[in-house]
Amino acid sequence: MRIFVNFEWYMTASRSWLLASYHIEEFGVKGLSDLALPENKQWHLLREKAQKHPQVEGLFYLQTCNRIEYLYCLRGEELSGHDMNSLLPALTSRLFTDLGEITEHLLGICLSKDSLVFGENQILGQFRRAYLATKEENLVGDPLDKILPWVMEEAKRIRNKLPFRHFPSSMSALAAKKIQQQFTPDAKILLIGAGETNELVAKYLAKKNYHNLYVLNRTFSKAEKLCQRLAGKAFDWSKTDDIPKVDAIVCATNSTEILVSKDALQKWQPQLVIDLSLPENVDVRACQEQAITFLNVENFRNDLDRVKSESREFLWDLQKEIIHAKNEILNKWKIHTHAGQIKSFKEHQATYIESIINELKAHEASDDLIKNISKQLKHISYQQILEFRKSIQNDEAY
Repeated sequence: MRIFVNFEWYMTASRSWLLASYHIEEFGVKGLSDLALPENKQWHLLREKAQKHPQVEGLFYLQTCNRIEYLYCLRGEELSGHDMNSLLPALTSRLFTDLGEITEHLLGICLSKDSLVFGENQILGQFRRAYLATKEENLVGDPLDKILPWVMEEAKRIRNKLPFRHFPSSMSALAAKKIQQQFTPDAKILLIGAGETNELVAKYLAKKNYHNLYVLNRTFSKAEKLCQRLAGKAFDWSKTDDIPKVDAIVCATNSTEILVSKDALQKWQPQLVIDLSLPENVDVRACQEQAITFLNVENFRNDLDRVKSESREFLWDLQKEIIHAKNEILNKWKIHTHAGQIKSFKEHQATYIESIINELKAHEASDDLIKNISKQLKHISYQQILEFRKSIQNDEAY
């Protein structure tokens, strides 16, 4: 049964939204590093923020190498300036309070529309893991527990529809290609961190026959597991003296400390260091002093800008899909928000249709007329049904 509902007829509980986006283009690596929450304190700090503000119904936090996102669902009206200052780490020009704009922004994130690596596919997995982690900490709340999966579902649909495969797959791929441009497969490559980013670097290099891969990680078992799949050699931080001299280092961790220090650089003597961490994990000044080429995510910008400038037609198609997906999500949210009213509407609609048919029979209407009117009534709104019944009572239906 189709139901036409004017949602403006119904009053719902007051709810507001707040999304603050901190992007590397606006804040740079140093600025994002200062804003990033320490991994070991992340959930404690977010829970503390929520507890200080009873109006927080749910939150979502995403932190990657090129962005930090805070999203809050709030009971009641919009927050005061004081409350916003305590929930957000800094001012940003990317501040959204409209659910439509927020939904469009989230879709853009999942579809890497403004990622440094335009079109990359790693962000959707990062978004999903951030959602699951927030949900596991019981912080996401019912409204966001509906909207965020819808965003991921629509983003996946769009990725399958449009030719994303023509773009660089991730920042990891760009880092690995940079190594490939400078070194032969005999080069010794040290990967610091055994998470997804360096796993992708290792896989790319292994496919290109790089066979001297070393993985250093605080949790030795993770490094060992990665090396077993890729025929590398694992190290933990208690045995860094055993690591030989290397040609290149790729650092990708969530640590808040400098892991590649001046002493470490002197010991390992790399020619190239790539830091994909947030905050930065490499002593940049030491690299400069030792004439070591240092790259972070900002140094890949020229390559990435070229890719984006060559993709204007694709961007246009992508934006159209994002707008369509946004509208689909907003419609789903309206239906979810008004589920109780819609259920009541259905019940009343069925009751009134039955009463109208009985009145038609009482007026000795023909079977064909009753059948036709019954069919039509199932496709009009509740308000129109009431008006139609009134017209029957006034003998205006014939």
